[in-house]
Amino acid sequence: MKAGRILFAFLGFLLLSSGLQARTVLDLSGPWKVIPSGRMEDPNDDAWPVVQLPGNLAPTLKETGNIIWLRKELNVEPGRYNLSFLAGPIYDRLDVYINGIRIGGGPESPGRPLVVTIPGSILKPGLNFISLRLESSRKISAGILQGPITVQNTEIARELFWKSQITNFVFSLLFFSSSIFFILLHFRVEAGRIYLPSGLGYGVLALHFMCENEILHWVLPLHGVLEITGTVSGILIPALFYPFVIRFFGMETPRYYRTFWWVVIAVAFIAALLYALRLHFLVEIVELTWKLLNIPIFFYGAYLTFKELMQKQSTGGFIIAGGFVFFLVHGLFSVMGQQFWQPGAIELGFFSVVALLLPAAIIVLKLVNLQRDVDRGQVKMESVNELRTRIFHHIHLAISQPVLEITQQVRSKMSDGFSKKEAAGVQFHLTELEKSLDDVLELSRLEVMEEPEARVPVNVGDFLSAVLPTSGVTCTVKVHPSLELESSLDLVHSAVIRLVDFPGFKTFRHIDLIVTSDLDENLHFRFLLQHDDRKTMRRMQRILTGKLPDLEGLWIQWGIIQEIIRILDGSLHVRILNRKFLCIDVRLDAHLPPEEHLERENGGLKVVSLVEQDKEAEALARAAAASEERTPEVQFHANMSTTEFVLWVKQKFKKSA
Repeated sequence: MKAGRILFAFLGFLLLSSGLQARTVLDLSGPWKVIPSGRMEDPNDDAWPVVQLPGNLAPTLKETGNIIWLRKELNVEPGRYNLSFLAGPIYDRLDVYINGIRIGGGPESPGRPLVVTIPGSILKPGLNFISLRLESSRKISAGILQGPITVQNTEIARELFWKSQITNFVFSLLFFSSSIFFILLHFRVEAGRIYLPSGLGYGVLALHFMCENEILHWVLPLHGVLEITGTVSGILIPALFYPFVIRFFGMETPRYYRTFWWVVIAVAFIAALLYALRLHFLVEIVELTWKLLNIPIFFYGAYLTFKELMQKQSTGGFIIAGGFVFFLVHGLFSVMGQQFWQPGAIELGFFSVVALLLPAAIIVLKLVNLQRDVDRGQVKMESVNELRTRIFHHIHLAISQPVLEITQQVRSKMSDGFSKKEAAGVQFHLTELEKSLDDVLELSRLEVMEEPEARVPVNVGDFLSAVLPTSGVTCTVKVHPSLELESSLDLVHSAVIRLVDFPGFKTFRHIDLIVTSDLDENLHFRFLLQHDDRKTMRRMQRILTGKLPDLEGLWIQWGIIQEIIRILDGSLHVRILNRKFLCIDVRLDAHLPPEEHLERENGGLKVVSLVEQDKEAEALARAAAASEERTPEVQFHANMSTTEFVLWVKQKFKKSA
């Protein structure tokens, strides 16, 4: 019973407090009396003209010289509540008076709401009057165009004021984050033609709503700059929607597309200039004219969308068509509600928010489909890799054993049934068959590898001294003595040996190998190969780079080398150097110990040769001399070509020297 009384008393207290709060909220929307000149203090206002607030007072302002005084009765108990006057967006300037005493005014820039605190000391017992002085030079829309217009508790008024701004600010942050996300996608995804216009469009939307939001004006009190930026961004909003539609459907650029953008830039510049000159009535005319000009462009974009949708039916196309429908419904509501004729680009409502978020929904849908395709492709790739591994395993089981048995049988009968020459030929072909089978299995194994099975750190100098060939190749090494290579040593050794023993290089006369390190801690292997016939050298270079078909069966051995370099995260380049050498450059990643990095920062790093530096020059000079020895002496004659004449002059100079 006691608990019930307590609950009843608590409910009664809530009802009483809510009643007191409700009594403090005075809705001033509705009729206001227009104060004639010189009759501010006259209590008898029965014959005065009446206007409606919120409403458009532009026609009345034309008759009163761009300034109008309004008055309304205010019945509150003085000194009991801390009250404030709250009004919606104001165009352009409003001053508030209580009983003839000015208590505040604003805003600093047109189109912003206003909160003015009413001192309790100026309220008289009984009847009070609240007067408004409104000033605007606008010819189309002026005054307090939207609610609320109330007098209520100061805390509640300020809470309502900031709550109305938070919604737009949240949407601004949503548009801004979408803009950053789509712009990053543009640079990360190659087939992303719609991401850049989407990112720019949402960026302009975010900029527009942020510049019109009181939170940003409070944080950054650059009211003029923010208002100019908001006006220009509002002009750009419709123009940035059309590139999205064109790129989404892959349409051809419209005939006057570039002219359209020049018009957009010109209109934005004119609006910014007029706003900077405080010619707000001209800014209003420019904005309304731009809205009207965008109506046929809007319907033309809708026509192209539905035309493309009839030909290419897709989920994204239906979503874009739905966006046009939502924009159309929003436009009809804004025309019927008179918001279309008011300053500003677009109001955030249900239909406009849905229409603005639909392009983001399209892109998210495309990303989901793209990720789904990637996942499917990855599953297929894994199954293909597994299938390929099994196939090569089965090939190995099916072929290697019969080949081995045939080889043993042929070799056992070679001494009896074949001559020495025939036996040698059979032996050679059997050996090549075994090598080819091993190479095929090795290539298939490397193709499914993504990284080395083991990485072992080792000093580059020690490693090179152990793996570099000692015969058939002239080796020159110039690396930092502390440089370390952390990789699969077996693969590096295999790549070097396979390059030296590559079958296509057997006809080359000499191979020079130069190993160096650079300041970026990369290890470079340069193979310089010489051939007596430059056409053969050029032909080999074109075969290795895939520009000529491989008719010599070199692709397996060269594929193994390429796969090894890929697994080692290196690079491989083949080119002709100075028209004398077939140059093969291999780059591998290496690194210096931490103490060597510190020494480099202190300026103490010096590259030291493991062999004398002049050996490299000696190898190049020897190769050049050998090439020159093969050049026949040119005889002077009347029909000699330009090349022969140049060679003849060079030979004469060398003989004279």
